[in-house]
Amino acid sequence: MSFLAKLTIDDQEFNVLSFSFDVNQQVNHGSARPTGLAIINHIHISIESAENSGFFGWSVNSYEQKDGEIVFYKRDAMASSRTLKFTGAFCVNYNEVFQSNSANPMITNLVLTVETLELDDTLYINPSIKNL
Repeated sequence: MSFLAKLTIDDQEFNVLSFSFDVNQQVNHGSARPTGLAIINHIHISIESAENSGFFGWSVNSYEQKDGEIVFYKRDAMASSRTLKFTGAFCVNYNEVFQSNSANPMITNLVLTVETLELDDTLYINPSIKNL
């Protein structure tokens, strides 16, 4: 099945080229059971670069937080498959890449930490940011 994804932030929509995040919990090695809170450290997003996206300004402002969402579509029917929503995101890493011989010559890579993340009717609240 083929998918595509769109990132929406500040009423701007961007084509997502790659996306990843992970959930980690400390584990008791004797029992293999979780011993701590679930932590989502970073969300990694690569998008097609856009003119005046505001991402560079966001990345150099340590206090600016943004809300957004990534909608995943089934490419063949353009039907929404899943939606990941986040609030209170800090842009903790910004990287822009230009490769003239690429199908996507200009790519923006973002790494975000988020206050909340909602996926599949589950709301995650990041305890380290929520208490700031």
